[in-house]
Amino acid sequence: MKLSESKNSVKDQRGIMYVELLAYFALFAAFLAFTYRVVNANSRAIVAIQNNAYDIIRVTKAGERWRKDVREAVKSPHVIQTALPNPAEPADTIQITALQIDKSSGSVWYAFNEGSVYRKDSRQPGHWEVVLEETAASSTMASERRWQTVVWRWELELKTTRQDALTQPIFSFLSVSRKVQSP
Repeated sequence: MKLSESKNSVKDQRGIMYVELLAYFALFAAFLAFTYRVVNANSRAIVAIQNNAYDIIRVTKAGERWRKDVREAVKSPHVIQTALPNPAEPADTIQITALQIDKSSGSVWYAFNEGSVYRKDSRQPGHWEVVLEETAASSTMASERRWQTVVWRWELELKTTRQDALTQPIFSFLSVSRKVQSP
């Protein structure tokens, strides 16, 4: 009789082991799903941080180039109206406002149009170089007097791609030309 009781208890234990095994598989699958979501969210965050770092580097290089151009000015930079080639129609032009900086090596112009910042050098007539392509929300270059000095300020705001962005990507560059100038 003991022999038959032990067979029933082994069958009962097998049933319990199968149920436990299924429960462990379900827990393991839930753990894998959770882990996948965490890894996926982290990889997206890493890509966003890399893109932000890339944008910051590009803007900083553009700002330093602008500051160098203003420092090399032989007379006060001034705002002018000029023509920019239309990206949609290369034979057509767009009238825009630009900052003209006269240097000893020639003139340089900076312009902003539809999210892009352009730079033109008089040594390459007709060619507008794209400094920042479709990443700028706004760009303003203006002079201001500080005591006996005229300072040029470039305020640049980048477009935000995320609605829940914690910071505004706004940059401010200051420069003074080496010549005494009046505003």
